[in-house]
Amino acid sequence: MYSSGSTSIVVIVVVFITLATFVVGLRVRARGSVKSGLAADDYVIAVALLTHWAATAMTIFGAVAGGEGDSLKNLSRHPEEGKRYARLLFAGPFVFAITIALIKVSTLLLYKRLFITPRFHQACNVMFGLTTAWFLTSVF
Repeated sequence: MYSSGSTSIVVIVVVFITLATFVVGLRVRARGSVKSGLAADDYVIAVALLTHWAATAMTIFGAVAGGEGDSLKNLSRHPEEGKRYARLLFAGPFVFAITIALIKVSTLLLYKRLFITPRFHQACNVMFGLTTAWFLTSVF
């Protein structure tokens, strides 16, 4: 079942994944042209982009074939779509947590590379610990 809500969802996720891909592509191109080359934060953000693509694919599939964006009343009339939607509801938070954790780690690695003061590195290490704790509590 394809509803107006699912159309909005597809348009929004396609716009933002395109924007994210463009920005990460510019970042990798700029860093690749510099003598120092790519760093760990660049690789982590590339992996985060891949997981974001997976989340986008799940969202599009949910909108087109799973009833996402439709009311629960309409969804209950189509039990097969309800099953697909339930699977996506189960898998979605895992992919989301992985994506967000990777983005946070990439940002922290970038900060550690740009700012060289010991206190800032300590603050980043604390944030690495908090990000890891957040990720573990989100997944488990």
